[in-house]
Amino acid sequence: MSFYEGAVEFRRFRTWYRRIGNTKGGAPLLVLHGGPGFPHDYLTTLDQLADQREVIFYDQLGCGRSATQHPPDEWSIALFVEELANLRVQLGLELVHLFGHSWGGWLAMEYALRGPGELMSLVLASAPASVPEFIIGIDDLVAGLSRRSRRVLNRHRAGEAIGEKKFHMAYNEFLHKHWCRVDPLPAQLTRSWMASASVVYEALWGPSEMVADGPLAAWDVSAELGRLDLPVLMTCGAHDEVRPQLLKRMLQSLPRADLKVYPNSAHMAHLEETELYLSDLSRFLQRAEEQSGVRT
Repeated sequence: MSFYEGAVEFRRFRTWYRRIGNTKGGAPLLVLHGGPGFPHDYLTTLDQLADQREVIFYDQLGCGRSATQHPPDEWSIALFVEELANLRVQLGLELVHLFGHSWGGWLAMEYALRGPGELMSLVLASAPASVPEFIIGIDDLVAGLSRRSRRVLNRHRAGEAIGEKKFHMAYNEFLHKHWCRVDPLPAQLTRSWMASASVVYEALWGPSEMVADGPLAAWDVSAELGRLDLPVLMTCGAHDEVRPQLLKRMLQSLPRADLKVYPNSAHMAHLEETELYLSDLSRFLQRAEEQSGVRT
């Protein structure tokens, strides 16, 4: 089984990547992490598929091993689409399965709709097509928290100054219910959390999960989903901050999509119900290759 890591030039920066797995197996799985600015470590569970195919991780510009001392003039979705396209060209990845988790799923949709190059399939893990709809869902989930947490988070979202201890107690209730229900948090998730890049997150999203005031707040490609005529697997947890009903609505627009909802999971189903998740993902990738008629 091969293993290699390195970096490719991108503009005046470098994008770090790791390739692991069977290069003579199925088409490679190229993995896009969330955030923005939340490094790839928490997704390394997917390397358990490396006996079947090559799995390729990378840290997007500004975070993890691709961190930059001098950030670009403007953080944008277009910048990360360009970085992804450059990585694919530099690594010679002609036909890939594209896996995107959370923000990585938004990036994957942008790339599939506007980027160059054919894709074998698309995996959208906890990634709705409309951020405005997602934000409405957050409102509903906050309303289901304890009275104390609900009051603190609503004050925070209204722009009031909240003591750090009070905020984190309330926010942790939300995270435990709707982000990751494993306690204690898996080590790889903690690594990503500790290494996350606030400069990228705040520039594109906002100051916290509860407050979206960046360019991503208006992002919505739901009207364009019909153009994604390729096999698509959508996944989420039953307790996900990305509510399953958002993805069920997407099914009506995507021509060739399936949806898997994991009953004991929140936003990190690949860590919360790992064995079942990887089994479903493996079958989907193999089926997509069989349906394509492309030899890999």
